[in-house]
Amino acid sequence: MEITADTLREFFQRQLREWPLAADHYRQLQNVRNRTFRIGRVTVEVQFNPERIRSSGAKVDAASVSRRPCFLCRENRPAEQHALSFGERYEILVNPYPIFRYHFTLPDRAHLPQQIAGRVGDMLTLAQTLQPFVILYNGPASGASAPDYFHFQAIPGGILPVQTEWKQWVVAERDKEGTATLISCSEFLRTLWVLRASVKEELETLFEELYHTLPIREGESEPAMNLVCWYQAGEWILALFPRSRHRPRHFYRPDGKDMLISPGVVDMAGVLILPREEDFNTITETIIREAYSDVTLKNKDCPWKENR
Repeated sequence: MEITADTLREFFQRQLREWPLAADHYRQLQNVRNRTFRIGRVTVEVQFNPERIRSSGAKVDAASVSRRPCFLCRENRPAEQHALSFGERYEILVNPYPIFRYHFTLPDRAHLPQQIAGRVGDMLTLAQTLQPFVILYNGPASGASAPDYFHFQAIPGGILPVQTEWKQWVVAERDKEGTATLISCSEFLRTLWVLRASVKEELETLFEELYHTLPIREGESEPAMNLVCWYQAGEWILALFPRSRHRPRHFYRPDGKDMLISPGVVDMAGVLILPREEDFNTITETIIREAYSDVTLKNKDCPWKENR
């Protein structure tokens, strides 16, 4: 069966009819609260979503991961959770703990680690096939709650501020690979690079070159990053947020007043998810700035800029 955006929506509605827990969680999205911050010309949407505490507070160290059942493995999924096949490699699942009105998880069929090397082409294919849905990737130490099992996510397009605002922050088009261009953005509160191309293979090549210049922190398997990919007007756009750490200082405050801020790809793209009401009520522009600053890899630490 050919998978399209319409197929995805039909599958979603069928799953909600068959799966009461997921249906209830999507109904509860009507009750999430939102605050909008304009920091300079940057928009940050803050969402209070208590169901996301499983992700924001997840223990993702190797010991904790090894002790829990993998919730993406077929044998551990709820009986009501069905899958659509996408090609020979991926499945599509309705995410039962959503952030948006449509929220899908796209795991590999095999239990393989979360590592994007060699898979960005799959991400581009998904973005084109499922347009206008946007495809997301969390690095294993950059927000992935299942760092041991490779997966993408898919959400509706047009929701994430990065999609509409990135052009405001273009500094320079730095490098080209045929039709592919690497673009630097600044004053975005966090480091952002945008790769765009009308030829898929050329964007893959440019991404892999950049990927192999980024630093890998000790004990980790790949450069820390989050990716947002969409396809429009005959070209792919890939937003890359290079990361310096998993969680910001406010997650570990020594005064005991820690805040459950754990940025993943959605947060880096401009929708900051807070699962605790007290954090939602007390967050400030200063805390948002510090949280982004803590987890983003600074441009000065990016070898690509120095070596090209």
